[in-house]
Amino acid sequence: MDVTFSADGGYSARCSKAECCLAFYYGTDDNSPLKTYATDTVSLSKEVSGYIDIVFNGHDGDDDYVGWTGMLKKIEVSVDENRVRFDFYGHKGHGPVHFDLTRVQ
Repeated sequence: MDVTFSADGGYSARCSKAECCLAFYYGTDDNSPLKTYATDTVSLSKEVSGYIDIVFNGHDGDDDYVGWTGMLKKIEVSVDENRVRFDFYGHKGHGPVHFDLTRVQ
């Protein structure tokens, strides 16, 4: 899995395996300016959460569109900022899918 979260709130994600898969199971791995995320909640117990827009390709060459907004929960960034963990909840609350990502230099 290759994922890049940008400081401007955009992201790119691509399944890096040879077999057919999608980074967030749904949508497209193609880059799109509609792919956005935000961390917008910190609970009293200091649990960080937010959302991520899952983008789909339009039909017959139409423009991309946001199919739905997924949830990111239990977001944890390591002290050295080289690792991020979170749970992804998809359409209608399906999940969680646990992500444990390590920065590649």
